[in-house]
Amino acid sequence: MVFKFNFALFLLAIITSSFSQNSDKRVEAQKWIETEIPKAFNSQLNPIETLTTVKYQKYKSDAINLDFDGGLSEADFHVKWKKEFNTKKAGIGLSFILGVQDYETVKVERARFVKKITPTSYLFLVSFSYSENSGTVAVQLIVEEHKNSFLISDVWQEN
Repeated sequence: MVFKFNFALFLLAIITSSFSQNSDKRVEAQKWIETEIPKAFNSQLNPIETLTTVKYQKYKSDAINLDFDGGLSEADFHVKWKKEFNTKKAGIGLSFILGVQDYETVKVERARFVKKITPTSYLFLVSFSYSENSGTVAVQLIVEEHKNSFLISDVWQEN
């Protein structure tokens, strides 16, 4: 009887620890969004290079440069990336995250956790504001764990 009770407590401790670690990573991801995205935009750093995975950089570069000299056609873009990204939410022709090229002060107004996508990636609804703009921009960001930190692996923007 004591063995069963101790075993049950052991299992409960493992489950609680696992839940706590997942919750902690989600909270860490949210804090990363709230601090690192404004820091990158408000510095001389190139935000897309410092905040995102290499694969997302290539994907977004293709989306921004559609139909420009040497760029893909929209049909070719969808064929190239449809297995890895939801190309209907690529933000074709829009800049990274904000939708416009912006050199104003960027703030995260709100970052709300939506759901866990994979064991190491999280979907957030994030609202940004800029110092000289009266409106806000809301996008969905997928961040993934990367070397004791996080990187953006996708941004869902309407085309």
